[in-house]
Order: sequence, then C-alpha cells, then structure tokens
Amino acid sequence: MQEYFYTLADFIGKQLQGNEVYLAEFTAEQSDFIRFNKAKIRQPGNVEQRYLLLDLIDGQRHINEQFTLSGELKIDYERIATSIRQLRNQLPHIPADPYLLYATEINSTESIGNNNLLAAPDAVNEILTATGDLVGIYAAGSIFTGFANSFGQRNWHSSYTFNFDWSLYHSKDKAVKSAYAGFEWNSADFTEKVSKSLNQLEILKQEPHIIQPGKYKVYLAPAAMFEIFQLLAWNSFGLKSHKTKDTALLRMLEGQNLHSSINMMENIKDGIAPTFQAQGFIKPEQVSLINQGIYDTALISPRSAKEYDVNTNGANDEEYPTSLDLAAGNFANDEILKELDTGI
Repeated sequence: MQEYFYTLADFIGKQLQGNEVYLAEFTAEQSDFIRFNKAKIRQPGNVEQRYLLLDLIDGQRHINEQFTLSGELKIDYERIATSIRQLRNQLPHIPADPYLLYATEINSTESIGNNNLLAAPDAVNEILTATGDLVGIYAAGSIFTGFANSFGQRNWHSSYTFNFDWSLYHSKDKAVKSAYAGFEWNSADFTEKVSKSLNQLEILKQEPHIIQPGKYKVYLAPAAMFEIFQLLAWNSFGLKSHKTKDTALLRMLEGQNLHSSINMMENIKDGIAPTFQAQGFIKPEQVSLINQGIYDTALISPRSAKEYDVNTNGANDEEYPTSLDLAAGNFANDEILKELDTGI
C-alpha cells in the first residue's frame, strides 16, 4: 500500500506545470466487520477502500478534490490526471486565500504498525464462547494514512487495531454496554471485561431506586467520559474557537479553573493517530491542553496560525483532537464504591 501511494505521488509531481504545488493526503482501510444479535452472527462483511485528497496550489490560490481510488495504477493514473486538469481549469477563478499555509521544509516520516490481530473466525469463536447472549459489532483491520507534496516530502502511517462494542440485555431498556479494543487480543483481559459486564447486569435486575433531587458524589465510568469528550472535542480545544468565543471552555479562558486533578493532553506519542497532517506539518508528541485544572494550550491549525500570527502545532483543519488523553485519578477501581458511599 505504501509503495502504491508513493508511486501515485511521483506521478502527480510529473503532471504539474509552472509554479504549481501539490499536497496529497491518502487514506485507506482493509477491515472486517461482524454484527452479532442474540449470540449469533447476523452480518459478516469486509471493507477495502482508498481515498486521495489532492490540493493544487498556485501562489495563494488553491483548490482541492477528494476521490476514490481503485488500487489499479493504470486506472488511478487516469483519475488523477483528469482531476488535475479540472482543478487547473478552475484555479484562475478561485480567489486568493490569505490564510493558506503549508509545509515547505521536508520532514519525511514512517511509522509501520505490527499486525497482531486475530483472524476473524478466531475472534468470533472467542466472543461467542465468552459472552453468550449479546448484541454487538466487532471490527478489526488496518488503517493507512499517507502524505506527499511536490517538495519531496513523504509520510506514512499504518496501524492494525480491533474494537468489539457490545451490550448485554436484561429486559426492555436495562442493558450493560461494554467495549474491548486494542492492538492484540488478550483472552484473559476480554474474559475479565465480560465477567464485569455480567456482574453489572445482575445489579440491573434489582428493583430501581428513585433518586431525590440533591447533591451527590458521582462516579462517571470511562465509557461515560468517552461520550462526554466526544461531544466536548468539537469546537472546544481549537485556537479558532477560542478567538471567536465559540468554545465550551470559554469560562476557562476567562479565568475559571477545573479541579487541580484534571490533566488533559493531545497525546500523539501513545495513540494510533498519524504524526502528520494534511498540509505536511509534523505534530509534536504531546500538547498540554489542560494542566492541573488550568487552561494551557490550544490546538492550532495552519490556517489559524496564519490568521492569528502564531506557530502551528500540527492540528488538523477542524482543530479537533485525534488522540485525546485524560490523566488517571487517584482511586483504584476496587476503591470507587467505598469512596462514593451513598453517591451515584
């Protein structure tokens, strides 16, 4: 896949005219998907897809197009050549972009993950043996991301991951939702997660308690925090949203702080996201967003960097975190109920 993309990148460079510059971002996946319902396989399948985002630049004018690739060089050469001709014809009619910024210094990188995934039939056997009745979806496969430009920069990132998201139902709306994800399947870890889910399901069988309004200690499980941060990530950590006052962290920008135990960062070093972005800038290993409850740094895209005259830290155009990391607290799992006492 890497050689295929680099071959396309070389071909793109040969199509340029005059002072034209190109930026190319390649994304692809090869994945298996298996849906389960009532402990039976309901919908197995696999996906293989390739996309190319091509940005043609001349001075401060630029225009881009994203299209699918077939994986066959002859066919894809034709698609690329057609796209470049069309973009070139439109480019003179596009207004200059005052905030256009892209990397011109060459920083080529390569990160190739190890494929330690279970074969799909083995994963199915593990799931059905351990869980019994459930509803869920298993997905596993490879993700590829590449970048190339006309200056000769080449970047490549590949990772092999799995994710099994499932629910165990008691009745009606009473269910326990769980997930297991990683790079290499560990039967003992998965069995432990299933065991915890079954224990939680037993709790749901008890008569419900009506909670009266009041102040309570509350514990939010990692799954709950994940849902919150998925929402919080949009328009919260980017410089643009901070400058336009369109951020959920507005009160923090005005001086209000969170609890001193809150530490949050964009942690590219320990995540699975690429270390580069669509304009060719390299991301730092870590960017501190909130430090001991105090707002620290924003994610800064190249456009925002140009607009507000600051340095970019490799954020994507949306300034959305791709590897958000919330530091752990001080309580072990087996201490949580004791600490909560009569909390929620």
